Amino acid sequence: MTSSVVVFLVVVGCGLISALSTKNRDFIVKLHNDARKSEPATNMKTMQWDQSLATAAQSLTDSCSYLNAWQKGMNTAIRKVSNGNRTYDIEKMFKHWMSEKSHNTGGKFTCCDGTSGTNCCHYTQIIWAASTRVGCGVTNCAQILQITNVLYMACYYKPTGNNARRICTFDRSPYIPK
Repeated sequence: MTSSVVVFLVVVGCGLISALSTKNRDFIVKLHNDARKSEPATNMKTMQWDQSLATAAQSLTDSCSYLNAWQKGMNTAIRKVSNGNRTYDIEKMFKHWMSEKSHNTGGKFTCCDGTSGTNCCHYTQIIWAASTRVGCGVTNCAQILQITNVLYMACYYKPTGNNARRICTFDRSPYIPK
C-alpha cells in the first residue's frame, strides 16, 4: 500500500495565505498592552484579540498590495524577511510604529494632526485608550514596492483611534451665519 501526501498551497495575488499562530497573536496583544501600560493614562483599557478584525487584516495582507495610505483604526508595515523568525519580524515592525513616540514633542500629540510635519499616528493608534480590540494579519509576499521576500503586517483596531476630541469651544456669535 502506498501513501501519498498532498500539500495544498493557496495563493492569492503573490502572497501565501498564512494566518497567525496563537503564539504570535498573543505576542501582538502583549506588545500592545505593554506599550499602553507605559503611558500615564487613567482611562487606558486592556487590548484583546478580535478574530473578525484579524480576518479583515489578513485579507488585506494576502493581497500583497501595500496600503500605505493611513486610515483611522489601522496600522500597516512591511519588512524584508530577516531570518524566517516571524515573531522577530513582527516585533521589529511593532517597534517601528512605537519609534514614532519620539515625534510627540511636548506631549500634545500634534504629530498626528497633519500640522507638525512628522507622523506618530501608528503610535497614537496603539496607545488610543478607548481602543479595546485588535486583529492583525501577516503575509509573506514575493514582492512589494520592488522589495522582494517581504513580510506585510496590518492591524485593525476597534473602536478606531486617532479621532480628535472636542474639549471646549466657545462661540460668542449672536447668531449662526448663513
